[in-house]
Amino acid sequence: MVERRLTREPFQHIVGTQEFHGLTLRCDSRALVPRPETEGLVDAVLGLELPPGAVVADLGTGSGCIVVALAVRQPGLRLLGLDRSADALALARENVALHGVEDRVELAAGDFAAPPEAWLGRCSAVVSNPPYVTEAEWSGLAPEVRVHDPKAALVPGPSGLEAYRALAPAARGLLVPGGTLALELGAGQADDVRVIVERNGFERIEIRPDLRGIPRVLSARIPAVGNDDEDER
Repeated sequence: MVERRLTREPFQHIVGTQEFHGLTLRCDSRALVPRPETEGLVDAVLGLELPPGAVVADLGTGSGCIVVALAVRQPGLRLLGLDRSADALALARENVALHGVEDRVELAAGDFAAPPEAWLGRCSAVVSNPPYVTEAEWSGLAPEVRVHDPKAALVPGPSGLEAYRALAPAARGLLVPGGTLALELGAGQADDVRVIVERNGFERIEIRPDLRGIPRVLSARIPAVGNDDEDER
């Protein structure tokens, strides 16, 4: 194990697990190692206090860390996880089974720019930790990340914003009126992502920092149908 670590293989891959939101998850090179920053997405959804039976979609689910944590922490939720990587989905299924939440988590293969039609208009919340590292940044990452994490889970294109541009309109199609979108942000991307979600009709945008003070989680809502008077009637 020490010899493997000396080659800069991630500790999480060597031991095969990673803690996320107080849960132990299986972890290997099939998906991105869950980061503590991503726990903020789980907290953002839990803070919505969604009713039992509400549906939450995770676009780019990777290891399944978000859907598993939400399923365990709020047993009334139904979770949808989408990823285009067959390897990542296989790992996500292992983590779903490990925590016994198979009856409330549905996993599907596909690009989050074009989610399954059966999911459209069903979700009270959509959450995503999309790839947001630029090509230039990727070349300078530590070997633990650059060599061992899947590049597709990190780099969407030259600017690092490509995934957000594809994700925002797709998320809107999934959400019920008044539904919430929660996104993890890369350092320095908050203003650009705010513009992207505003252009796609989202409002009530909030940005929360991580423990280092970096703007990390953006949440926004699509308008509810009608005004308050109409809703009361």
